[in-house]
Amino acid sequence: MSRFKHHSLLGEYTTPRFDYGDTVFCEFRGEVTITGLTSARIPWPIAKRPGSPGRTLAIYGDLAEAVQRESVLAVCY
Repeated sequence: MSRFKHHSLLGEYTTPRFDYGDTVFCEFRGEVTITGLTSARIPWPIAKRPGSPGRTLAIYGDLAEAVQRESVLAVCY
């Protein structure tokens, strides 16, 4: 049995439409370029910021709403 409980989301969220290479405005990092997609329950675009060596989640659209509205545990689940 898992030690983690299921955490319900308050809202319904979907993967945004995008094409690889699109530039979007991330709420935390500014303009980023979509380079991949997570394998999470709700797949989310992975992005790279110009001049930055790493990749990160692109926090925009429904994910930005979820980060503001939901508990940390629910977003992580």
